[in-house]
Amino acid sequence: MLKKNMMRDKKNYSQLVTNVIEKLSDSKQVVRDAVLECCAYIVQTFRQTSFLAHCAKSMQHANWHVREGILILIARCLINSDEPV
Repeated sequence: MLKKNMMRDKKNYSQLVTNVIEKLSDSKQVVRDAVLECCAYIVQTFRQTSFLAHCAKSMQHANWHVREGILILIARCLINSDEPV
């Protein structure tokens, strides 16, 4: 599903990231953990700056699980970053 040629299309990338981040609101911890791993893969494979821009928009989400997951993702990006964020 996550192929580089698909990610070149900004509309598909934005939709994918938005839907994946939305799944952080799931009530099951197992699902949220899987979403965090999926997001980590997206960040490793593609540019983390565009991913973090999408994450910043989600910090106003009504569900606290989403906000918590975003903070975890930002921390992971900062810890594992080879480039300035």
